[in-house]
This record gives sequence, structure tokens and C-alpha cells, in this order.
Amino acid sequence: RSNLPYTRICSPYLYEGRVQKALLMFKRERYQSFAKVFAVHMLAVLRHDCDQVEFDGVVSVPPRLRRMRKEGYDQAAVLAKAVAKRLDVPFLSAVMRQKEMRQKQSALSESERFRNAKGNYLAVKPKAVAGKCILLVDDICTTGATLQECAGVLKAAGAAAVYCATAAT
Repeated sequence: RSNLPYTRICSPYLYEGRVQKALLMFKRERYQSFAKVFAVHMLAVLRHDCDQVEFDGVVSVPPRLRRMRKEGYDQAAVLAKAVAKRLDVPFLSAVMRQKEMRQKQSALSESERFRNAKGNYLAVKPKAVAGKCILLVDDICTTGATLQECAGVLKAAGAAAVYCATAAT
């Protein structure tokens, strides 16, 4: 566990049933108001599991370039902004980006997800996270490959600590 670049992952829900349906609506149909509901529940888990932690900022997992160009919608950033607002800390915009057009993680096996994520994220604003305690937000954690890779990038950019929060796991 100690070799992981993040301290903890917090998620209020399991990715199944109505939660899965709601997250798919949030992601694919842009039900942005769902972010507020997810954020409230994410905050409850963070307050319980990370009560003594003082976050300096919230960062979202960057979207796949192809999807952003096509859709122009970043559900992880929408969710991260809602969480940051409730934590009363800054949302640190566009701190990272994906380097290249790779396959979407949901189409891959567990081992393929780790290979696909490896080396594909870049800190473009390292000064924004240097010396800070960062909360990294994404919508869903399946294998943890993306969160692990992004947390490693944030730590390499100088983040003092990285915690992760997702709406579901």
C-alpha cells in the first residue's frame, strides 16, 4: 500500500443499479445537476474518512482528448468543481492533460487499463500543486489505474499529498 502515490480513495457508492444509471446519465446525457448530489455524498465520505485532512485544492482527472474534442463535456471537472465548492477550496483547472489519443479505459481489461494509463498523463501546471494537499476527483473508480497514474503525476509535480474521491467504485 505504501508504494501507491495517493493516501486514500473515497467513494460513497458502488457502481451498480440506480447509481450506475445516474452516473451514465451524468456522463453521457450531461445531467450536470447530478454533480451536486454526488458531491454532497462524496463530501460526507470525505468528512468521515479524511476528517483531519485540510485540502488545498481539487483537481479533476483529465478527459480523453478525442472525447473532449468531440463532445466538449468533462464530467470529472463538473464533479470536481461541485466538490471544491462544498469543501470551500479552489478547483485547480487544467492542471494535467492526457498526452495522446489512447483507448477508453472502460473497453479494456484490468491489466490493459494499467498499461493504457501508464505514462499518458502530464502535469501542465506543476506550480499549482507544488507543496499542496490535493484532492483528485473522477466520476468512477474501476481498477484504480487512472487515479494511480494521475496521483503519481501530481506527486512528481510536487504535491505534498494526494487523496482521491469518486462518486462510485
